[in-house]
Amino acid sequence: LISPNLVEKILEHSCEMSYREVSKTVSNFTNQTISHQGVWDVVQSAGGKQKEAEKQLINSFKNEELSGNKGVPVLFEEADGLWLTMQGKSRKGSSKGKKELKLGVIYEGWEKRYPGSKEYKTVNKTAFAGYMKADEFKRLRDASIAEKYNTDEIVYRILNGDGASWIRHGHDLETEVFQLDPYHLSKAVVKNIYDKQSRRHIMRWLKEGQFEKAFKKIEELKYECGGEEKEVGKLTALEKYIKNNIDGVIIYKDRGNISLPKAPEGIEYRNLGTMERNVDIFAKRMKGAKSWSEKGADNLSKIIALKMGKGFKEKIAALISGKVSERL
Repeated sequence: LISPNLVEKILEHSCEMSYREVSKTVSNFTNQTISHQGVWDVVQSAGGKQKEAEKQLINSFKNEELSGNKGVPVLFEEADGLWLTMQGKSRKGSSKGKKELKLGVIYEGWEKRYPGSKEYKTVNKTAFAGYMKADEFKRLRDASIAEKYNTDEIVYRILNGDGASWIRHGHDLETEVFQLDPYHLSKAVVKNIYDKQSRRHIMRWLKEGQFEKAFKKIEELKYECGGEEKEVGKLTALEKYIKNNIDGVIIYKDRGNISLPKAPEGIEYRNLGTMERNVDIFAKRMKGAKSWSEKGADNLSKIIALKMGKGFKEKIAALISGKVSERL
């Protein structure tokens, strides 16, 4: 019973503020009065509709009904998780009261923020999020690509992740290349190796693909620490992490078996690692709450993901009106 423009503003503010803050802001700057519960209702309704739209998209993908027409030679994909504290019944099946919200982005490459700029931004970013199983997340990722792009023209899909099994799930086609996120690899080395010089050597060897040297050094460090259980455990954990993701340690641009096609005009292929900034967008809003219901967090995350891409206003208008994409 409220206007589409007001719904859009409520949803836009809800991506950055608490529901109480949105209630005050809307009430102060419009002639509409809405309670924080009313704001919550709007978010749940829109988030629920987006979830249904995603289900339709996945079903169309399963039935091979999606045929995007945009041709790109390379697509970049990144994924990560955000652990949120659960409340009530949502704590069931959680890990220490927390559940991991799955987040993902797709983009075509990088372009300069403005001519002559040293800063870059991703091109045509699409984001998606929610509480999903690994296979559901992979299907949504594939469906989002098939809806927009001509998949026959994609030579490579480069996936950047921290090595979590749900990120790599089903990512095994010839066109799909996995890369272990350099930030997470560096973080693991720093966390588990105390000696700074040893860190530098190991990171250099890993970057160059000299894995035997890296593993030999880790083994030497186990003896140097005098067999102390805690230190040996940390070094063993690092060794296992590297071995589990050894196929993705070398960044995609430095691999001899990958011949990258020429990038479209105005686009560059750079090093991946934008996911931390994307996770921060969700964390800034969602970590502020003490706890979430799974449904509440799921619905809000879908609105935040919509806002991160292009055409937020048009997408919200479509959700409100009940219209679906012309391609469907």
